[in-house]
Amino acid sequence: MTGYRVDAHIDGDDIVTVTLSGAATFETIAGLLRELEALRPGRVLMDESGLRPGLVSPSHIQEIAKLWRNAAALRGARIAVFAPSPVIYGLNRMFQAWAGEEVRVAVFTGRADATAWLLASTPER
Repeated sequence: MTGYRVDAHIDGDDIVTVTLSGAATFETIAGLLRELEALRPGRVLMDESGLRPGLVSPSHIQEIAKLWRNAAALRGARIAVFAPSPVIYGLNRMFQAWAGEEVRVAVFTGRADATAWLLASTPER
């Protein structure tokens, strides 16, 4: 089963955590972007350790980047993704390149590095 869970804060910091699991689908990722846009978070930690490659093609990644460009509130957030799977890591890097978000979105293979990057940053609001 594919899905995600959004938690409000971690460790008392103003960081929204998202846990994705199952096979990746365009519909799940698009729904998550809409939900995060409504939440207007300053910082987001995306746990993709339980996410498996699914039916997400390069054209889907381009569509996700287009949705991202139209999400004004979410584009102001700092987002750290940790994706231990080389395939999921690569899909995230592809998104990062197409969205032109090398500053606000960072991709890591471990949670500790992703969390440290977020804690070292101050969200702009």
